[in-house]
This record gives sequence, C-alpha cells and structure tokens, in this order.
Amino acid sequence: MLVHMHTVLVFTLVGFLLLSAEVLFPSMMLGALGFMAFLTAIILGYTEYGLTWGSWIFAGIGMLCSLGFLLWLRVITYSSIGKYIANRESLPSSPAGSPRMIGVHGVALSALRPTGIAFVDGKRRDVISDGSFIAAGSSITVIAEDGQKLVVQASSYG
Repeated sequence: MLVHMHTVLVFTLVGFLLLSAEVLFPSMMLGALGFMAFLTAIILGYTEYGLTWGSWIFAGIGMLCSLGFLLWLRVITYSSIGKYIANRESLPSSPAGSPRMIGVHGVALSALRPTGIAFVDGKRRDVISDGSFIAAGSSITVIAEDGQKLVVQASSYG
C-alpha cells in the first residue's frame, strides 16, 4: 500500500504541534508523542519513497524543528506568555536580602579551613575565613561579602 505524501506531512505537522504544546503544558507526554509523530513521518518517508525522499523528509523535519526552536527563542522572550514563564526576579547580592553584613559578629559553628558554617546575625550562614584556620566556637567578624558567602576573620568579640 502506497502512503500518500500528505500523510507524511500530516504526521510532521502533528509532531510539530505536539512539541509546541509541550512548551506550554510540560508533561513529557506531548513531547514524546510529537517525537513519535516525527519518527513515523521519517520511517514512512524511507519505506514508501526510498532513500532519497526519506533523507529529504528527515532533513526537512530537522530544519523545521531547528527553525521552530529559534523562532520560539526569539518570540517567547517578548510575548506575554514568555514574561509569565520567565523568572524576572534577581537574587540579592547579599545573603537572604539582608543589608550589608560587614562588621557583624558571630560564632563559628564548624572549623573554618577556610570554609564552614557560622551563626551570624541570628542565622546559620556559609562563610569563608580570611585564609586562616578558625576553630569551631570561636568569635568571628564579617569583613567582606562574596556573593552568598560571607568572608570572616577571628575576633575577640563576645
């Protein structure tokens, strides 16, 4: 039985629509069904039309997916759906959104060689010593901030 070319095109279109729907409704099921529709179109192309036409169908589906992905990247960032999906909030540069921690005192909960855990400003925090070994239970003072970690040195406070 000879399959008409429009059957191959229908499988290709259904595959593209299913993969597009997977972006909006992530479930892995729509993506898997879309992939299977593409695979069916490619297999039908090779079995019914031979190596040359099967290769053209395979290349066409590959280009369609590539162009669709590039178009999606270009359009989705400016659309209302893209703005809804994208996380536009940025992380604070200081820990937990707190104000500058420089000069705040605390206690090393673990040995700092040079990294470890300390109790600073009423919370457990990841800290880095100024390069020296600081024993657990020692008093510390924050001297700098490095992203989410605090740089500390031993102090005589407390």
